[in-house]
Amino acid sequence: MDMPFSMNNEKFSINRRRIYIYIFSLFLSLQFSFAQRLPFTFNQVKISDNSLENRIYCMLKDRSGYLWLGTASGLKRYDSELTITLKHKRNDDKSLVSNGVLALCEDNQGRIWVGTGEGICYFDKQKNQFITIKELNKPDYACFNIVCDSRGDIWFTIRDRGLFKFDSRTSKLQNFRHIEGNNKTISSSRIIQNGLIEAPDKKGLWIICNNDYSLNYLDFSSQKIFNRGFNPTNIPIFEIKTPSAITINQNKIVFVNNDTQEIVWYDTQNKKIAKSFKLSSDWSFLFEIENIFFDANQNLWLGSFNNRIAYIDFGKNQTTEIKYEKGNNNSITANRLFDILQEKNGTIWLATLNGVSTINGLSALYPNKKAFDIFDFSNAFFKNDEKNGLMCLVEDSRDSSWWIETSDNRLINYEPETNQSTTIQIPENKKYLNYDIPIALHDYQQKLLVVKPYEIFQFEKKTKQFEKVKMPALILYGVSYSISHTNLMGDSLWVFLMGKKIYKTLNYHLKTKTWKEYPIIFSRGAELKNTDKYVAPNFSLYSKSDEFWIAIHSGGLAKFSKEKQAFEVVKTKQDIDFTKIGYTGFVEDKNGKFWLGSYDLIKFDPKTYDFQTALDMDLIDGVSIDDHDNLCVTSLDNILYYNEKTGEKFTFNFQTNDLFSEWGNRLTVLKNKKIVSTYKQMAVLLNFKRFKLPSFKDQLFFNRVSTADTSIVIYKNNSQVNFNANQNSFYIYFGILTPPNNGNYEMSYQLEGYDKSWVLDKEGKKMAVYGHLDGGDYLFKIRAKDINQNYLPIQTLRIHIDTLFYRTLWFKVLCVFAGILMIISFFRYRTNHRKKIHHLQIQSTRLEKDKTEIQYQNLINHLNPHFLFNSLTSLNGFILSEPDVASDFLQKLSSIYRYILQNKDTETVSLGQELAFVKNYVNLQKSRFEEGLQVNIVIEDKYMLNGIVPVTLQNLFENAIKHNTIEEDKPLVIDVFIQGEQLIVKNNIQKKKFVETSNKQGLDSLKTLYKYLSTAPLETIETETEFIVKVPLLS
Repeated sequence: MDMPFSMNNEKFSINRRRIYIYIFSLFLSLQFSFAQRLPFTFNQVKISDNSLENRIYCMLKDRSGYLWLGTASGLKRYDSELTITLKHKRNDDKSLVSNGVLALCEDNQGRIWVGTGEGICYFDKQKNQFITIKELNKPDYACFNIVCDSRGDIWFTIRDRGLFKFDSRTSKLQNFRHIEGNNKTISSSRIIQNGLIEAPDKKGLWIICNNDYSLNYLDFSSQKIFNRGFNPTNIPIFEIKTPSAITINQNKIVFVNNDTQEIVWYDTQNKKIAKSFKLSSDWSFLFEIENIFFDANQNLWLGSFNNRIAYIDFGKNQTTEIKYEKGNNNSITANRLFDILQEKNGTIWLATLNGVSTINGLSALYPNKKAFDIFDFSNAFFKNDEKNGLMCLVEDSRDSSWWIETSDNRLINYEPETNQSTTIQIPENKKYLNYDIPIALHDYQQKLLVVKPYEIFQFEKKTKQFEKVKMPALILYGVSYSISHTNLMGDSLWVFLMGKKIYKTLNYHLKTKTWKEYPIIFSRGAELKNTDKYVAPNFSLYSKSDEFWIAIHSGGLAKFSKEKQAFEVVKTKQDIDFTKIGYTGFVEDKNGKFWLGSYDLIKFDPKTYDFQTALDMDLIDGVSIDDHDNLCVTSLDNILYYNEKTGEKFTFNFQTNDLFSEWGNRLTVLKNKKIVSTYKQMAVLLNFKRFKLPSFKDQLFFNRVSTADTSIVIYKNNSQVNFNANQNSFYIYFGILTPPNNGNYEMSYQLEGYDKSWVLDKEGKKMAVYGHLDGGDYLFKIRAKDINQNYLPIQTLRIHIDTLFYRTLWFKVLCVFAGILMIISFFRYRTNHRKKIHHLQIQSTRLEKDKTEIQYQNLINHLNPHFLFNSLTSLNGFILSEPDVASDFLQKLSSIYRYILQNKDTETVSLGQELAFVKNYVNLQKSRFEEGLQVNIVIEDKYMLNGIVPVTLQNLFENAIKHNTIEEDKPLVIDVFIQGEQLIVKNNIQKKKFVETSNKQGLDSLKTLYKYLSTAPLETIETETEFIVKVPLLS
């Protein structure tokens, strides 16, 4: 091999973007130690821009799959696409009692019970209205707790008014209040928030009252209440003075003893404390505890009245405080936690003082064995300064620690197992301004190679010293090229350049410290179509077939030619303008096919040069591939795993809420085959090896159905919606309760009776649109398929559209009878109509005869013997005196009669033809009358294609000559011009006393003929001085 390097398939992913940054102060060998990290991140969900609507006090997921949120500004049914709000309306007793919603519960009938700051009510989904408990709806009747017991009765508390029972069968209320001096009553009429729960054995209620937070127990069967004052069996937990936040875990009641700062598990069956967990004095700031929640992994969440939140991992015996961090989209939305619920798919929803936070279901179910582990460095490395971030990461070949470059020129050695790090400042050169940032990092023996756009440093790990590499003249700031990509192969560092008209690349030998240039050749057919655009080889790959390839941003793909000792850009099978294509990843599968990241995922065959899109995407940041040809594709904070052979693909989201792409998402493959994704200020360790995402029985639901003039909210599946005949176009909104941007489901829908097959919701809009449907009954169905190709249960919605009256059966029968009557009437009408038709045919024949007579009369007029006699007389005079004039005169006379004979059967000619003819006629007449006859024709060219009856002008001119005297001192003046859509022929009146051969029918014939050919009549106007004829122009 003639190439000056050895091949060890050592490949590194580097940064592809140039970003503008600010220069920070120097960090010299600073040590960082991380606090305990949470095994998941939060996704921040803002419900509204209104702060009251973001104050979420309670949550409920009902049996139909809807998530209800109780806020300081009404009751909301949440959906990531469309949230519905129910509020109090003044003077409407069927609306919500009060907008401050403090507690929620669903009873056995599916009714949603709502506790508010001014009483209690329930929402009847079928009637779409609230039903109030009027005697308890008053100011300051705050309801903080609601429980539906196993028998279907509703229990709730009203501040300072004790405990109430609503009998679901009789709708009667029963009140349990404290009676002073009676120990057998509830110990206080004020019951704390989160202080009411049904016992695990379903035989009673456990209650925490506000006098020293004392515990009470109400027995359903005997209606007796046991507490510290009435404790005949000496149950020890009644003596606990400061209990709070009661819940159930593992068939035991669990509460907090704020006095001893313990979590207590009480076995109600054996009537003894099963166990307790005491927090250290370091966590005393948490107490008093407002609520507790056990997730699916039996780990504990704590929310305190002191606006503090903690998470206890019992498996690791580790307590972590959860804090809201301003500017960190991965943190919880607020430090005040009101409520928590967890779905079957593992997703955790947290209600806070400032919106809802969610935790990815996979992370929540498998916090220690999950598919990815997030290392959030925003606080430890960047102090929540969003201007800087991670640039490159490489694994140390000796101890598997991570070496990380940052955009503010720091080199960090991080130990992922111990959370320890060391920071070294990378040398800076201020003359490079915003381009003085690291863009690549390589592990070379006991050194690191730190690459910047115009500089390369060798970093000695042991001494922590930097040695600058002497750069060639080809790389010069502001004058020449900059570095776009590097690839370390053995002792050689390939250095690829960025600039206009790139025709060279460099190789630096690390042992001999020498540079060598290799040209880049654009083969025939692969030339750049835009030589003014910047190009840059930004990825390289040494293939399984011993070929060295580079992917050139805005330049195509090139292969190293051993014979030419140059990179040669290949011509792909498809004719592609590569100046519009950039690359964000370059890998090879087992079959030797290349996969490239761009705006789409591209598959390239290095043998046939076939270049095709394999997967349509909006944008790709990075691409890697494992031993099973599973492609890992990153885009912002999303990870897509895709297998072309099986067609499987599934998406995970880091939930950073970051929509800005300037940092990208770069991938580094570690020795253990895990992948590290570096994204802005976080690193995510991906572990998809032999991992299979589980299937969950999530629930689909319908949100609402909307027409142009109405919107119907759907509160349960298999509901029926009724529309009138005019409401036959509508939108159907549906969904599934998953956090925003969750791509684990592929949804489709079908309207039976309209859609022939299932329609895939490709864009994820969770909406179907139908228009102009016929009346009748329809069944709308939705389904969802998870990444394991398993379908969730199909949900249905029945839709009825009234039939238009003219499509009903009675109308059709009526139409049949009407049709019979019409047929009978038609035959009678036809008989009578035949007579009229026969009469019209006779009239038509008569009209045709009239037309023929008119045309014949017109021809007779054309052959006027006086005109012919006068013309021949003039011709005879010219023959003797002026033979040349006689010849021209004869030709014009011949043209006149030729035109007349040619058009004797033609209804119309163009105005241009008629004018050419009449000019010959005028010339003949002027030879007779000389200056006594003056004709002025002024007509624009645009009218020349309009129609006119043949010899109309000749008839009008002859008529004027016939009826008027013509003398040189009193000439006859004829003007021809256009006015509107009419041709005007005007002459002055010099009437003769006697007119020869005038039968008075010339103009009448023309009028009759034009009446036949045009809707506009031929008009004549005679004044004392002028005679005017208005001839309609024909189309």
